[in-house]
Amino acid sequence: MISPENTLAIQGLSVGYSRKGRMNLAVEDVSLSIPKGGRLGLMGESGSGKTTVAMALLRYLPRNASVLSGSVHFQGRDLLKSTAMELQSIRGRQLAAVYQDPLSSLNPIMPVGEQVAEVFRKHLSVGRAEAWERSLEALEHVELPNPAALALRLPHQLSGGQQQRVVIAMALAAEPSLLILDEPTTGLDATVEAATLELINALCAEQQTTLLLVSHNIGIVRQYCDSVSVMYAGRVVETGAVEDVLIRPQHPYTEALLNCVPTGHRKFSSPLHSITSAPPSPSLTRCGFFAGCERASEECKAGTVPMTSLANGREVRCLHPGPSVRPAVGHALDTSDATPQGSPLLSVKDLRKSYRSSQGYVEAVRGISFEVKRGETFAIVGESGSGKSTLAKCIAGLESFEGRIVLGGQELPGDHRLRHRTIDTQLATLVFQNPQESLNPSKTVSSVLMRSLKRAGVDESTLPGLIADVRLSAAHLKLKTRMLSGGLKQRVAIARAMVGSPSIIVCDEPVSALDVSIQAAVLNLLADYQRRTGTAFLFISHDMSVVRYIADRVGVMYKGEMVEIGSVESIFNSPSHPYTKALLRAAGIDGKSLTPDPSGQRGSSRELEQSGCAYSARCAAVLGDHLCFSEPPPWRHDEIGKIYRCHRLSSALVG
Repeated sequence: MISPENTLAIQGLSVGYSRKGRMNLAVEDVSLSIPKGGRLGLMGESGSGKTTVAMALLRYLPRNASVLSGSVHFQGRDLLKSTAMELQSIRGRQLAAVYQDPLSSLNPIMPVGEQVAEVFRKHLSVGRAEAWERSLEALEHVELPNPAALALRLPHQLSGGQQQRVVIAMALAAEPSLLILDEPTTGLDATVEAATLELINALCAEQQTTLLLVSHNIGIVRQYCDSVSVMYAGRVVETGAVEDVLIRPQHPYTEALLNCVPTGHRKFSSPLHSITSAPPSPSLTRCGFFAGCERASEECKAGTVPMTSLANGREVRCLHPGPSVRPAVGHALDTSDATPQGSPLLSVKDLRKSYRSSQGYVEAVRGISFEVKRGETFAIVGESGSGKSTLAKCIAGLESFEGRIVLGGQELPGDHRLRHRTIDTQLATLVFQNPQESLNPSKTVSSVLMRSLKRAGVDESTLPGLIADVRLSAAHLKLKTRMLSGGLKQRVAIARAMVGSPSIIVCDEPVSALDVSIQAAVLNLLADYQRRTGTAFLFISHDMSVVRYIADRVGVMYKGEMVEIGSVESIFNSPSHPYTKALLRAAGIDGKSLTPDPSGQRGSSRELEQSGCAYSARCAAVLGDHLCFSEPPPWRHDEIGKIYRCHRLSSALVG
C-alpha cells in the first residue's frame, strides 16, 4: 500500500477515546490507499468511525483521543510522526478539508474575501494586494455571483450553498494534493448539493487533486468516486471499485445497507429492508455484524475476522462472502382499506403567512391551496426557504395565518393563540426534524409520553399500546431521552405525535437526520401505522426518494407558492413545471446521475419579490415576451390529472 503511486496510504490504523479513565476503541485496523488523482469514498453510518479516520489523518483528533497503532503516509511521509511545524506547512497547502457545516470553518466576524485571501498570504507568501485579487478570482472560480461585492460580506449574510462554496474556494486555493470532504453537502438542498458536488468534481479534475469523500450518501459515492471502502463498527468491512462494491456487494452489511435505500419501493407493496441489530464496540473479538447477519456461523464468533482478498483488487472482512441467497426486502403489508377515500380531511384555501424583517414584511407562504384525504400521505417538497416548514407550523397550530384551514370539518382560527390544545391534539400533531431538540434530555421516555397523554386527556393505560405501535419496549420507558440513539429518539417523538389518535400527523423532515437503515425502519413504521389507523400524513421532505416511497400525492413549493400538485406517479414519471424537473434531476431519481439545475446560477430562491412567475429568474423555458416576469402564471391541468402553474402548456415543457 505504501507506494510512490499512492498519494495517501493508511495502514493498520486504530484510534481510541478515553472516557472516565477507560480507553474505548473507536477505529480498529483500518487500511486504505488512494492513488494520485484517485477518488475514494469512505462510506458508513453514524458511529462507524469514518470521521475519526479523517480526523486522525489530519491530526485533528480531540484531546481524549489517541492513535493506538498504525501509520498514515501522505506523499511518502508518515503524518502521525510529523512535528507540529511540519503539519502546519502541510495543512492547507498540500492537504485541505471541507466539512459538513461551513459556518464551523468560517470566521463569523471577518469578510469572506479576506478569509480566502488569508490562504494565499499564509501558504503562498503573496502580498496583501495580490492575495485580495487572487481571492476574487477564487470566488469567481467557484461560480459565486458578483465576487467583488460578495467578498465584502460576512458569512451569515450568505446562503448555505454560498457559504460552502467559499469554504471550497479556501480549500482549493493553494491547489492541494489531497482534498478531504467530510459530508460536504449533507445540509444542502438537492439542487444546491448537485451543483456543489459538480463544482468540486470539475475543480479536482482540473487540478488533478486526490479526493477522500466521507459520506453516508450512497448515490453521491457511486457518482463521484472510483473506489469505496465501507465501514461498520469501527472496521472497514469491504473495499473495492465502486461499480463492484455498490452493484455486487460481497459483505452482508454492505448488501443490507444498499437494500435500505428507498429507490424502487412503495410503502404498501414493497416495504424497505431495515437493519435491526445495533453496531457493537470495535473491541469485540468476533465479526461485528454477527447479530444482523443471516449467513453467520459459529466460526464467526471464534475471533476477529480478517480481510480477505477477492478478484479485481476487492477485499472483504467476511468468512462467507457473496450475495444473499434471497432478496433482502421487507414483507408486503396488507393493503386492504389502504387507499385514501372520501371527502377531504384537511382543506387549505389561500393560506398566507408573513414575517416582519428589517427590510419590511417577507411573505413566507403566498396564497397556497390544497386538500388531504383521510388515510392519505400528501408530501410537500421544495428547497430551504420555500415555506414548507412555515406551512406545517400553521396547520399544527404553532403559527398564526391568513386564509382558511378546515380540519376534520372544523375551521381553525387564524390566531394560533385561540387554538384549543386538547381538541387540536386530536386533529393535528407535529413530528419535528431533529428529535434531539424536540425532546427534553433530562426526562425519561415514560415522563415525556405520560405528559402528552395527560394534556390530550387520554387514559394513561393506553401507554403500553402506544409504545408497541412504534416498536419500543417497556425497558425504554425508564431511560432518559438523551440515552437513546437518534432512531429511538425519533420513535419517541412519533409516539408522542400519535397520542390522542390525531386525524393527521404533520411530519417535518422526520427522517432527514437519520442513517439510511434507521430511516428505513421509521418509514416502515409510519406506513404500517397509517395502514392500521387510517391516519393522514402531511409529509415534508427534501429527499425525493423518501417522498416517492411514502407519498400518495405531492405538492411542489417554490418561494412560498405551490407550483405543481399531482399523484406521486405523475410527479415523478411526468413532471410538468420546470422547477419540479430541476428538483428531480438534482436528486438523481431512479439511479440517474445527480445533475445540477442548469439555470440555478441565474438567481436565488431568496430573491426580491416580483410580480410575475416566482421561478422566472431561474427558468430555462422562460418566454421571450417578458410575460413570465410581469404576469403571475395561471393554474393549468394536464392530461394525466396534475395541476401546475406556468404560462407554457405541458406539451411545450418536454425535456
